[in-house]
Order: sequence, then structure tokens, then C-alpha cells
Amino acid sequence: MQRLMVSQLLCLMILLPCKSALADSPAAINPADYTAPVCPSNYSPPKAGVCAPDVAAINALSETACTGAGVAFKAASAAAPASCVPSTPTPVPQCKDLSGYTATLSNGACTYNKTNVSSGSGDYIGDCFTISTIPPGSNLLRQVYFASGQKNLDNGDRDLTLIGAKKPWWSPSCVPDPDSTSGETQVSAGKLVEAGATRVGYTYGALTMPYKYYPGTKTFVADAPIGAYVGLRRGQAGSGYTLALAFTLSSVKANTVDPKTLVDGKPTVTGTTDVAAISLAAGMMFDILKSPSGRPFKAGLFFGVDRVSKSPTVSFPQNGKPWFALQLGYDFTDN
Repeated sequence: MQRLMVSQLLCLMILLPCKSALADSPAAINPADYTAPVCPSNYSPPKAGVCAPDVAAINALSETACTGAGVAFKAASAAAPASCVPSTPTPVPQCKDLSGYTATLSNGACTYNKTNVSSGSGDYIGDCFTISTIPPGSNLLRQVYFASGQKNLDNGDRDLTLIGAKKPWWSPSCVPDPDSTSGETQVSAGKLVEAGATRVGYTYGALTMPYKYYPGTKTFVADAPIGAYVGLRRGQAGSGYTLALAFTLSSVKANTVDPKTLVDGKPTVTGTTDVAAISLAAGMMFDILKSPSGRPFKAGLFFGVDRVSKSPTVSFPQNGKPWFALQLGYDFTDN
């Protein structure tokens, strides 16, 4: 029920569905199979770092088929009819994309390195993983999984229990699928990071916004409110961003006024005072580098408004006025 309420709240802000299940035939990926660079379609395999066009094949392409790298459609002229021709400059050999790896082309060969983890793993229970590349040594399928359990390993990694999942209409995340036949699968979070699995899950925590900018008056204010957020985190298993709603409490500087003494029809300002303010905001946070077993530190940008209690002797000029703020926070998500 709690998950349902949170998801409905987030759906009001934005819908980010999990990816649909892919083909369910597992296939281990070996980076060594991708060492040879490739040239665009209708170009010969690279020789000495050069892609040579198959001119006859390219000229035979129709206008609608004359798309993509290495080709361009040339309109008819008095000297020649319309045709598809090799584009200039000639394309250079490229390394194939491999999820979870970065490719480097050197001396006519591609080398692949595992993608570095860019943030802490936090807590995985309740998160969803879309598997598009099968982690080596696992029996996962290309589908969506729900993390139902986790155990800390001695090396700082986490051993996850994954079960088949489905995406209901009311949730931007997923829920366990009681009809799944894949059963439980044990896999480390590190292997999911290496395979580039997409992670989606709910998160909550504490945050502060040290500086606010009010575009209406073009002023910066430092009041450092403290509050809580709830959001939906999305990205690869080792990194991501969070779309969140925040509620904060702070002390703001307001004017004290004398309602009985008017100047130009407005109460006279007699001084300043600190008053309590409630802020409601929405924004995006990004995970910042943290230890693999820790909860990630977050930074981002929020948009919101402040509200203070109305009083005949206190005036807060920014009451209800929109602001932008840089945010710093800490992910407290933990089941």
C-alpha cells in the first residue's frame, strides 16, 4: 500500500515506465568478439584504417534507402540524374557499442573496458532492473526483474535476489510477477553494473538547499532549509538521477511593519525578524561518487515556493513567489 501511494504521487509529477521485456533467450557477451572495428553499410571492411565505399551498391539505392552514415542523396542536374552517392568525408572505422563497456580504437583494433561505477549502490531492495546484456556466469534472461533481497559481501559488493517482475498501469516502477516462471536468481550488484543493467526504484532521504534564487526580484537568499524528499531514481545500476518532491522547513528573514502608519498606502517597515517558512519543491538530483557499499550523496536543482503565516505586523515579500535552488542531499533509502 505504501508503494502504491508513493507511485501515485510520483505519477502526478512524471511517468517514467520501466522498459518492456526483451527477447528471453540468454546470450553471454564477450568483449573479445568486438575487437574488429566496422564500417557503415555499403562500405568494405576497414583496411589500413580506411573504409572504402561500394560505389555501385550505393548508386543503386533509392532516395528513401539513401540514409545513414556514409551516403548522401544527390539531386538531379542537367549533367546527371538523381542518385545516391558516397558522402564526404569518407567515414572512419568505428567500434561497436557494447552495453556496460567503453570502447577505444587504437592501431586498428577496439579494446573494451568495464564502465566505472559513478555512485554508491544504496539499497537495492524493491528496485527494478531491466536486463539487456546478460551478465557472464548468470542465468538471467533479457527481461525485467524485481530485487526482493540482498546480502552484503565481504568485498563490499552486494548479493541480490532477483525475481521476475511486471509493470502495472499505476506504477512507473515494477512489482513482482506471480506468474513468472524464471524463479529466484542470485547475482551480485557488481555484475549488473558491468552489464549496464537499467535500474529504477523509489528513494527517499534528507536534503538542504543552501542558496535560493528568486527570479522575480533577481535576488539570492541563504537560509539553508532542512527537509525530506521522496522520488523515483532511474539510471544504470551504479549511477542515476532522481526525480523528487521535497518538503522543507526553514527560517526566513521577513519585515516587521506598523499597519497603522502608512506610506504611499503601504504599512511602514520598522525592522526585520526571523519567521518560520514551509517550502514545497520539485526537482532533479544526481548521484555523486561514493563508496560502493554506501548510500550516495546527491546534488541537484529544485524549483519551489515558500509559505509563511500571514500577520498584520509581519511582511514576507517572497511569500508564494517561485525560486530556484541548488540542492545537497543524502540518500536514506534503506529497508
